[in-house]
Amino acid sequence: MGPVGGPTVAPRRVLFVTGRLAEPALRRVLDEMRPEFEARVAVLKITVAALMTTPWIAKFGQCW
Repeated sequence: MGPVGGPTVAPRRVLFVTGRLAEPALRRVLDEMRPEFEARVAVLKITVAALMTTPWIAKFGQCW
């Protein structure tokens, strides 16, 4: 069940935001999963995604 008791609707498209180091592993996992949604991967100009902050993504995430 979704919020307030309504049905849960699967998203049609999901954008994954990551850094350069994790990109290959993320793409492999998505390929193996074969999700029922369109998965897009945005790779930001940072090596380790864990170091991204919301303001940093807002400033440099204009790549998609």
